Amino acid sequence: MLVEDMLVDMGFDVVGPAYRLSDGLRLAEREPIDIAVLDVNLNGARSFPIAAALAERGIPFVFATDYGTMGVEAEFPHVPVVSKPFTSGRLSEAFAKVRPTEV
Repeated sequence: MLVEDMLVDMGFDVVGPAYRLSDGLRLAEREPIDIAVLDVNLNGARSFPIAAALAERGIPFVFATDYGTMGVEAEFPHVPVVSKPFTSGRLSEAFAKVRPTEV
């Protein structure tokens, strides 16, 4: 909920959230999305298939995780990682790296 509030405060409309991989994949493949925040761990499943679907559609995204960059860099070395807990400022900085004309 806190991330949703941050995004709304930053002026975004929130699609989701998705707490399961299948829900996230459905959103990533079908919904109009400008930018995404992906928790690496979704109920025990990694969100990398969602990241791949977003990348295929050209949708920028960042990862949020308790684990830092460990494991993420190998799969998606170019994607910023914000470590939890994070502030809206840190999230905005990460967004600027993947979508510098916005945020």
